[in-house]
Amino acid sequence: MRSIKLKGVNKTIYEEKLDNGLTVFICKMKGFEKKLAFFETKYGSVNNEFIPINKKEFKKYPLGIAHFLEHKLFESADNSNVFEQFQNDTAYVNATTGHNSTNYFFDCNKKFNKNLKRLLDMVQSPYFTYENVEKEKPIIGQEIDMYQNNPDQTIYDKLYYNAFVNDPIKYDIAGTKKDIKLITKEDLYECYNTFYHPSNMFLTIVGDVDINNVMDFIKENQKTKSFPKAPKIINKKIDEPDYVDKKSEKITRNVAACKIGYAYKIKLDELSPIEDLKRSFFLSIFLRTKFGELTNFTEDLIKNKLVKSYFYYYPNITKKYALIVFYGDVLDDEKVKRLIDEKLTCFDDLKESFELYKKQGLSNYVKMFENPNAISSHIRYMYNKYDIIMDNCYDIYKNVSFDEYLEFVKKIDYKNQTKIVIESGKGK
Repeated sequence: MRSIKLKGVNKTIYEEKLDNGLTVFICKMKGFEKKLAFFETKYGSVNNEFIPINKKEFKKYPLGIAHFLEHKLFESADNSNVFEQFQNDTAYVNATTGHNSTNYFFDCNKKFNKNLKRLLDMVQSPYFTYENVEKEKPIIGQEIDMYQNNPDQTIYDKLYYNAFVNDPIKYDIAGTKKDIKLITKEDLYECYNTFYHPSNMFLTIVGDVDINNVMDFIKENQKTKSFPKAPKIINKKIDEPDYVDKKSEKITRNVAACKIGYAYKIKLDELSPIEDLKRSFFLSIFLRTKFGELTNFTEDLIKNKLVKSYFYYYPNITKKYALIVFYGDVLDDEKVKRLIDEKLTCFDDLKESFELYKKQGLSNYVKMFENPNAISSHIRYMYNKYDIIMDNCYDIYKNVSFDEYLEFVKKIDYKNQTKIVIESGKGK
């Protein structure tokens, strides 16, 4: 077992790779009653074209299949109610599918090992039949309808769809009703057997646990299961151009006020993990400086009657692109857009705000390690993106300079933009 001592926060993460390839991370939180476990595979909605295990050719799968698979792993051959079983043992269980990963998790105060065994067994015992696959399709269809009836979610999804050309990140994680109708149990098994091998998965545990006891418990659990040789995962390489797929779109919905979203698609150079971490830190500081809670940006928009009630920004950073999204109840499209552009391209008086938000970022990083959920999120983010847990994040953030920051923000190119307008009316 390897110990990773995180600088600046007095925390240690224990890491071990088991014989079957599963990587386990444990962070002990002495004195905390709540214990958390996240069982995660590096497989998400963007992985829909790849060479399946034991095959030689690429195969394209229906959109939304990773999310569909997440739903089906809660079903067992004996038709037992997994949610109820966790609840009876004082645990809350759930799962989420993202663009690049799917995770299954629970938290509890008691019976941790029992709940952990149930989570591992559930995820590692797939049970797909024609009947249970067909039964799930209308359930997920209702979930898709629910998201499509949310105007804010529509803006967010449409901005992604219009910003990207070829990258499957453009598509909704749940897919469409048309997509999920095509999913078969054979598809699910192929995806599961390719991406749910322990070598492509990791387990994160945070709480006041006996580290050696829990690690021995996991090893014994994994020894009871047989796995084939780890597959070599080959995803289809995607060539994504810098330009956006569609510069603007207007749709109608049953909304009280006009809603508008803007997105800026920014190409990112491939960097080392340290330089990439610094870049994310710089972008966070810059956007907080211009649009964050300590600014009066949204209040001024409301006061000057440019937006009705709210205006949000949200950055999403992948390995190759950053997408900065703005959306809200906009009353004057041209003025709001002009103000955003002016702020993004103005670099006056950044020195003072840099020092302020740098200190805030360091403080937030330290405080994060007082919260079990935040710790698990940090571990999972680092391992999903970099395949490592860096021990020197605090030093990296502490030692970044204003000159580095200024050089980065001045080089950002905002020319690739897209806009979505939702007007009041009868539409779908």
